[in-house]
Amino acid sequence: MTGVSVDGPPGAVLSDSQIIQSVQSKEIIIQPFDIRLVRGGSVCLRLGTKYMHLNCSEEVDVRLKDSYPRYHLSEVDSANGFEIPRKTIVLADTLEQVALPRGVIGWLSNLSGLARLGLQVVLSNLVSPGYGEHGPTSLTLELFNALDVPIRLYSEMRICHLIFLRLQVPATTSYAAQVGTHPRQSGPAGSRFYTDF
Repeated sequence: MTGVSVDGPPGAVLSDSQIIQSVQSKEIIIQPFDIRLVRGGSVCLRLGTKYMHLNCSEEVDVRLKDSYPRYHLSEVDSANGFEIPRKTIVLADTLEQVALPRGVIGWLSNLSGLARLGLQVVLSNLVSPGYGEHGPTSLTLELFNALDVPIRLYSEMRICHLIFLRLQVPATTSYAAQVGTHPRQSGPAGSRFYTDF
C-alpha cells in the first residue's frame, strides 16, 4: 500500500468517490474489486466459497481451547449454495480480500434485504486499522439464521456492507501484533479468544 491519503476530515465516512479513489490509489485494497458494488457510503462484499459449522455438545469455557466448538469446513456448492439450519450460526468468508492502512478503520453492516429475511450477517462489526497489511485477507462473517426454517445462500451473492472511516491519527500497533487476531487467514476462521488468558 502506498499510504496515499484521500481528502476528507479525520473521522469522516468515505463516500463512493473516495472509496473508488482509495482503491485506485491502492491505499485500500479490495480484491477482486467491482465498481458496481460501491454504494454512496460503502462497498458491498460478496459471499465467498467456504463456510464452517460449529459443533459443540457441552459448555464452552472461553478460557479453555479444548472446550471450543469443533469447526467443520465445507465448500459452497456452486449450483445449489448451502443451507443455514434454523437458529444456527455458521461462519463464512467473503469473496473479496481486503487490506486497510493503519489510518482507516472498517465497519461491517447487514444488508437490509437479508435482515428482512431473518438473516443476521454481522455479529462482529469492526475491521481493525492495518487489517491485511501483510497481504489482503478475506473477512470471516458470523451468519445467524433467526428463522424457524432453513435459509439457503449462494457464493458470490451480495452479503454485507463494508464502511470506511478515517482515523484522526493512524494506529501505531499492527493488527497482527494484537492478541486474539486472525492475520493471514485463508477462509473462515474460528475463535482464538482463549489467547486472552
